[in-house]
Amino acid sequence: MRSVSACVSALLLLLAACAGTRPAIPPTPAAPPPAPEAPHNFEVRVTEVVERADLDGLSYADVFIDGAAAGRTNIAPRSQEKRWSGRVEAGNRPVRVEIWVLPGTGEWSRLPDAQQPRERFVRLEGPSRAVLVLRRHPSGSYDFGVTRQAL
Repeated sequence: MRSVSACVSALLLLLAACAGTRPAIPPTPAAPPPAPEAPHNFEVRVTEVVERADLDGLSYADVFIDGAAAGRTNIAPRSQEKRWSGRVEAGNRPVRVEIWVLPGTGEWSRLPDAQQPRERFVRLEGPSRAVLVLRRHPSGSYDFGVTRQAL
């Protein structure tokens, strides 16, 4: 019986030692909140005038700024507006938009150079958003405009 009570005492002593104070673990510092993302200061909107419903296939536009690919609009029917927006360094920037279409059968194809809008310079300045609007007519000509919105 003595050996049982000695074992119980030893066990209680061991439990007391384990349950004692532990060194404090310093809390991990909270991660700093992410820096707010700068608002997009440039947007491209592309629409096409389509004369017949059977010509209203899918299209998108690739956007190039300073000769480098900057992004791609969403894919939508040719008659619907397609948009791309992004952050571009301020200044007078050359902007080129390439229109791609998906014919009824086949693969995506880029419109021939003669049917592409020409490269334009767009001035990006201060705390504003420049919105480039391109509208393609059935004749292949384009309406071009730039508006500015305060950020």
